[in-house]
Amino acid sequence: MLGMPTPLVSSPHAAPTGGNPHGTSSAAATLAALPPRDRALVLAVARMRVLTYGQAGRLLFSGRHASIVTRRARTLVRAGWLQRVRARVERGGAPSYLLPSARGLAASLDLFLAEAEGTILSVLVRRMLPMRPRRPLVITSTSSLAHQREVNELLVAYARASEFRVLWASSWERPFGRGPDAALLPQPDYVLVIERAGVPVLIFGEHDRGHESLAHFRATKAERYAPFALLPDTAAAAFGIPTVEVWITVTDPVARKPRRRLRHLADVILAAGAAPIARLALAGVANARPTTAFVPATALYMS
Repeated sequence: MLGMPTPLVSSPHAAPTGGNPHGTSSAAATLAALPPRDRALVLAVARMRVLTYGQAGRLLFSGRHASIVTRRARTLVRAGWLQRVRARVERGGAPSYLLPSARGLAASLDLFLAEAEGTILSVLVRRMLPMRPRRPLVITSTSSLAHQREVNELLVAYARASEFRVLWASSWERPFGRGPDAALLPQPDYVLVIERAGVPVLIFGEHDRGHESLAHFRATKAERYAPFALLPDTAAAAFGIPTVEVWITVTDPVARKPRRRLRHLADVILAAGAAPIARLALAGVANARPTTAFVPATALYMS
């Protein structure tokens, strides 16, 4: 995966083409020269916006003592690559989160472009990194990180699944921007690329917590995915990867009827025409066994 200890391309210093709006900054070159685990931690936080210490440990330091995450994070915070933030809570201890610093995020975005150049990810990564650079997430006293934390739990589970070869995983807000050319594109909660039988598969992830009306889900999500199901060449033209799937996970902490919510979403997806590429799962099952958790929308509709 780009940004992981063993990147896809041979050199993280690969020079981008003249059309690269970001260029390769000196900060990106400095980031690329960090020890592999430190570099991977900065890039993982940049791709996922915010990570708990536990998520960082499971993703990059599996089998190691939890204190190693604390030590490496402290070093990277002092060096100006990361931020450590404590979210306010009404009761109990305040959890600590790792966020990219402005410098760390800018350097990471440049490095992502450089690493993706000349690979199957080039078009996709460029599409997600517009001319106006992204900014680090800002956590305030009213911030709710539940959705972002659960999305990242899924990405960590996918990365740890030995059956998956993850080429890319990110959970940026509105990954395909806000311009007029993005008006009809989906804006998934996460973007994942895996290799399946030697073929790259682009996965748009939607994590549903039961807060959204079914009508809104259809208009802003299901109907925007339908063209990729009906017109196979659409994804290749837009993202450089022809094979697309949509993975939908459900928790439903509001009504506490996730299986019912799953069926309702499957009905909406079928009605919108996106069913051929849609797969659904309970979030807990997807976390526990991601390679077998997802079932086609048509199977849920017919059961």
